[in-house]
Amino acid sequence: MLRTSSSAAPATTSCSSTGTRLPSTSSKGGTRRSRCTSSRGADGSLLVVGVFVERGKRNRELAPIFSDLPERAGETRGVRDVGLRGLLPENRDSFRYDGSLTTPPFTEGVRWIVLAEPITLSKRQIEAFRELFEAGNSREVQPLNRRAVLSDAEDLDD
Repeated sequence: MLRTSSSAAPATTSCSSTGTRLPSTSSKGGTRRSRCTSSRGADGSLLVVGVFVERGKRNRELAPIFSDLPERAGETRGVRDVGLRGLLPENRDSFRYDGSLTTPPFTEGVRWIVLAEPITLSKRQIEAFRELFEAGNSREVQPLNRRAVLSDAEDLDD
């Protein structure tokens, strides 16, 4: 279960799928970060929790997943014993907006919560992911088109 204290989403949401976009489909302060990891809610509404990822220390919580990545893009693997809380940064300040899915059919009406503080992956973890998606697996950052972005992050320019 993904638990959130945000009024933008239900208090408890079942996590039906996760995905990673390379490079990120979001930007912060005009800079497109390396990638964004997301979870989609399965309770009838669509909620994506995005987390920026930067190169740094090896991510121990994601290590079991990276040790058993599929051979090819599109293949799937079961995931056990990965705590969602460990995939999130300690600081939960965020950017919130209504948008769309980042993969076809790009469904509108998706509530996005993008956490301001990134998590880290090691160079080796990033390279392993890039090997699966040599050309990337995301679309360009989309214009806001008059959408409001709410935030409790103190520094919007980082």
